Amino acid sequence: MKITVGVRSDTGRVREGNEDSFLVKSPLFALADGMGGHLGGEVASQIAIRIIEEDPSSVLDGDHDTLAQLVRRANEAIFERAGTDRELEGMGTTCTLLVLDGNQAHLAHVGDSRAYLLRDQHLEQVTQDHTLVQRMVQEGQLEPEEAIHHPHGNIITRALGVEPDIEVDIIVKELQDNDRILLCSDGLTDMITPEDITRILVGKPEPQEAADNLVDAANEAGGQDNITALIVRVTKAEGDEHRAPNHTAAPRVPPPPPDGGNTGEFQAVDDAPTVPASRSRRRWIAKTLATVAILAILGAASYAGVRYLLSRSFFVGVDDGGSITVFRGIPEEVAGITLKETELDSNLAWERLPTRNLKENVRDGIRVDSLGEAEQTVVNLRERIQAFEREQPAINKQGDSKTDKGSP
Repeated sequence: MKITVGVRSDTGRVREGNEDSFLVKSPLFALADGMGGHLGGEVASQIAIRIIEEDPSSVLDGDHDTLAQLVRRANEAIFERAGTDRELEGMGTTCTLLVLDGNQAHLAHVGDSRAYLLRDQHLEQVTQDHTLVQRMVQEGQLEPEEAIHHPHGNIITRALGVEPDIEVDIIVKELQDNDRILLCSDGLTDMITPEDITRILVGKPEPQEAADNLVDAANEAGGQDNITALIVRVTKAEGDEHRAPNHTAAPRVPPPPPDGGNTGEFQAVDDAPTVPASRSRRRWIAKTLATVAILAILGAASYAGVRYLLSRSFFVGVDDGGSITVFRGIPEEVAGITLKETELDSNLAWERLPTRNLKENVRDGIRVDSLGEAEQTVVNLRERIQAFEREQPAINKQGDSKTDKGSP
């Protein structure tokens, strides 16, 4: 088979940094979507990609156990690193790995990134999301249509680096001429539908052009997360069923996007580089925390692991007594389980907040990145209350004055 590749990774329109990492090293391709606090997501996804890149021989011998072991080694490396660096506590990553072997595609998969196969204008999701919502669909608690916009749709139940061992899905697909395989992070699939993906892949047969169009479409839909699309097209090549031939033309390098996201390169896959994610501020740890919490609920994680990650996330809300409070954990209940602990009672009555919108925001829970930010949020709320209440005596005096003058 002849192999042609297109890839683009983009920060999106909301995130300040890119926690996605990918690998293009024919016949090996991988994508990792990191998560977890300051620097954590970037480091976790890069560790996964580095482990895979450093030992490619283990994925080329056709042994599925060996392929799964490679992903498990990445899991162990992330877990051990998080245990030795406090700034990286709680980090984790998804991982979707593709190995092409003749007419077969071998995939190893953990998390909620996805692999799709486009054949004859039909798109098939090859991997299964390791999410709470998908689990609920499998158990008959949700209809597939209800799962699309479910509020807990981003709670994943399996990720590298969260526990010392990990279960790895292995999938094998027989390939045909002109098949296209798409590896993508949830920043793409949360923004556009499978129908959108199909339309773009069918309309743009060249992998790089299709990758660019997919990312652009996700950004146009909101770009709420990092977006990565990696497309591998396989076509018949007489006399060579295993490797892509060298290209004689110079590679096309797309211009960098205006926000500085990684574009990757379209070139001979033998020369294609590993493109790490950029360094910058990371997404909030709630996704990782919720992941481990659900693992515990589903019997796949320890109570200590849940408690550990609860200690790394904060929000400002209201307690049962009506007091504005700093909590560790997340405001949502999952499967009827409360995932929060009281950290600091401000002794400020929630009812004293001056506006309805502010009350609703606090009642729903204001998520923050650290305990210090939570404490500053309480200070800000206190100042809002005090400023509002200072205005009240003046209003009352004006009212009294009018009454003294005989006003109604």
